[in-house]
Amino acid sequence: MFEILAAERRRHALYVLFRRTEPITLTDLAVEVASLEAADSERVAATLHHVHLPKLVSADVAEYDAATGTVRIADPPDRFRKYLTSAAEDEHRPLRRASQSTSLSEF
Repeated sequence: MFEILAAERRRHALYVLFRRTEPITLTDLAVEVASLEAADSERVAATLHHVHLPKLVSADVAEYDAATGTVRIADPPDRFRKYLTSAAEDEHRPLRRASQSTSLSEF
């Protein structure tokens, strides 16, 4: 769990994914993560695809559909949600779903 949250780019990807109610393409995810980091979206896409998404998927935190090239947040354990919420608050990035006004920790 802590290994997943240790990498800033993975946290940023999780923040973006959590705010979405629908799957997002890897390209769009990379653009949003790149905007949080002031980084090149193509490089972000490469590291997401080869490094970070496989870790998120293997930890059952995200789901990747290779056929459509889309990613979505999975249903992580409550304990993980609490740590993700805490990390977001520490980074001044409160987690709120687009269609809801509750934070991740309140689910």
